[in-house]
Amino acid sequence: MYIDAGTALTGIYDLRPDARTVLKQNPGQVEPLSTVAYAGKTNPKILIIGSGGGDEVLAGLQAGASSITAIEINPIISDIVAKRMNDFWGNLYHQPEVRLVTDEGRSFVRRSTEKYDAIISVNTISNAAMASGALSLSENYVLTREAFRDYLDHLTPEGVIFFSRPEFQIPRLVSTAREVFAEQGLGSINDHVLAFSNFKRRNPTPSRFRFLAGLLLKKSTFRPEELAQIRGILNAGAGPEEDSARVKILFAPDQSQPDSLCARIAGAAQLEDVFRASDSQLAPATDDKPFFNQHTRWSRIRWSTIVDLFSQSQPSGARLALEDRPIAEVTLLILLGQSAIVAGLCILLPLALLERRGLRIEGRWAWISYFAALGLGFIMVEIALLQRFLLFLGQPIYTYAVVLAGLLIFTGIGSYTAGRWAAPELPGTLKRVLVGAIILVPVVAVITPVVFHAALGFGIFWRIVISLLLVAPLGFVLGMPFPLGLRLAMRRSSALGSWAWGVNGFFTVIGTVLALMLGMMIGFRMVLLLASACYVGGLLALAWLSHGRPEGGMLAVSHSPAAD
Repeated sequence: MYIDAGTALTGIYDLRPDARTVLKQNPGQVEPLSTVAYAGKTNPKILIIGSGGGDEVLAGLQAGASSITAIEINPIISDIVAKRMNDFWGNLYHQPEVRLVTDEGRSFVRRSTEKYDAIISVNTISNAAMASGALSLSENYVLTREAFRDYLDHLTPEGVIFFSRPEFQIPRLVSTAREVFAEQGLGSINDHVLAFSNFKRRNPTPSRFRFLAGLLLKKSTFRPEELAQIRGILNAGAGPEEDSARVKILFAPDQSQPDSLCARIAGAAQLEDVFRASDSQLAPATDDKPFFNQHTRWSRIRWSTIVDLFSQSQPSGARLALEDRPIAEVTLLILLGQSAIVAGLCILLPLALLERRGLRIEGRWAWISYFAALGLGFIMVEIALLQRFLLFLGQPIYTYAVVLAGLLIFTGIGSYTAGRWAAPELPGTLKRVLVGAIILVPVVAVITPVVFHAALGFGIFWRIVISLLLVAPLGFVLGMPFPLGLRLAMRRSSALGSWAWGVNGFFTVIGTVLALMLGMMIGFRMVLLLASACYVGGLLALAWLSHGRPEGGMLAVSHSPAAD
């Protein structure tokens, strides 16, 4: 099955007439990688995040699993493997031990009350998807620090977490594991972690990281016999001596690797010192900054980084460069510049040429600052809320349908309500509305994580209801400042009205990219606080317009439109 025009794929070989029959006749065809998580376990209870075509499900059956819960976020894949092509899949997902659930993995784990012997996520990322840069811009709540805390809470005492990722991301998984162990008072991770890279064919560019690698994190310490069994699985079918390097141990309790970045992270006295010394983003992703696939720290991106990205000397190197280079970060920087240029040419330039009257009005820069602040502040709130509600609602389609639609609907209701207020009350009312927005945005930033943690176990209907209740008051209040300000500006001059629409639109366009960049840098809670600061800026602009003018000055409302 090809996903997103071939950027990723999943599937399985023909399991007809029945998956169990195929297992008996061809046991060697099972992909062995995921079985490293079952070392030393008999009849394990398994949770698979991103089951896809079912390789890990089949391997779990071969390992004698007593229970397999397969989580797949894509309903189309679930429908194909369990219904439309169930015959080809040999009834795999209808075996008595197997349960297929269509859901977001982290959301399911948070709601689950069960304990598992192994929680695994294998090959849920492709090098083509990494190369596109899109994954670096995508939130990933499955690999955050809070997610690892949830996984540990859902493991049996001898349980294991196993994730496979590209090799350059393994150190970030190790740092995540270390911080979670420290938070929960579990001590050092040295005897709890095994990290490796494993590639079945000779690496075409030896200087580059290998794509397939993995991290095993055990709740209790690894026993020597378990480590030996894991190495046996990884080295199975290694072939001739010159190919024996296909498995590289990055970190293991019984194998010292002093030059390994994973070892430095596990043993460093001050973890922050290791983070600062590297160009790579090694600090754990969090629910507030869920961009696990971000490659490079923003502070380490230079002009030479951009030049190097687009000037690879080897044809294969140019393609491989995209897998572990900051392609998404550079793309965002370029997109921000393009957005500013295009929006400036299409919005601000025509206004400057055709509505110069707006630039000759007293207080013009305060008016422009006011509408700029509204455009930037509102889009920051919108982007931050979409990111935050994704974990709570589980499915991206629900997030956009509920949060975006709800926010726009209640914003419209707020705008309609503002339009019914009497003109003499507008200046005072507008200031009170802005104060309400300044207070409400930080309140939402603080209470949403608390509400999400308490209500994530509810069914989807109640989570949608709670989401709308959180979005409704904020949308209602944020819908008022623009129409109220527009009415005041239009009474000064119709040209000011044109500039209000134009400036607001310009900052909304560039704010979309800027909000995402800031979310990656400082987290979406800070983005919401910056949005509140934008509304503070709007309030200050209004205060300047009425400063020292007892009758309202440039905010005064006349009973007839101003002459142009």
